[in-house]
Amino acid sequence: MRATIPMCWGSLRETLLTGGVAQTMVFSLIEMGAKTIYVRSRDISKAEDLVAYAKSQEPDQDLVAVDDTILAQSLDQAPGQGRIEPAYILNGTPQGMWPHVEGLPLEEDLLRKFLESPKLLGLFDAIYNPLATRFLLLGKSYGKAILGGLPMLFY
Repeated sequence: MRATIPMCWGSLRETLLTGGVAQTMVFSLIEMGAKTIYVRSRDISKAEDLVAYAKSQEPDQDLVAVDDTILAQSLDQAPGQGRIEPAYILNGTPQGMWPHVEGLPLEEDLLRKFLESPKLLGLFDAIYNPLATRFLLLGKSYGKAILGGLPMLFY
């Protein structure tokens, strides 16, 4: 992951990530200099556990545990007033992997709200089958930079 994302997108700002490979992603993002990392899980306690562990290793890192309710509520806030506006969304879930190619890592309406933001620059999907997941194709339809998981598989 470290070798793939910086070549495509340069420096990281706020990043939202979700999924089972989140621990690997968190520490890779920290190493790459991400400023704020939102760790999202459907089960907030899982996100909180990962944030607590990562903060025990990197106490100065800005890490925030979120779930879909927190994300949706933040979108009702004004920019700069608690609104979560990631520059990147990284998918580490199996949502969208063959044969369940219709899956998305976030609820579709929530994902579309993020995709409408000019602050969102790109999407990364750890899935490599299919090469272009519904998540990535949706991002591309909004003009966002996209990157699939195949390069990570061979890293």
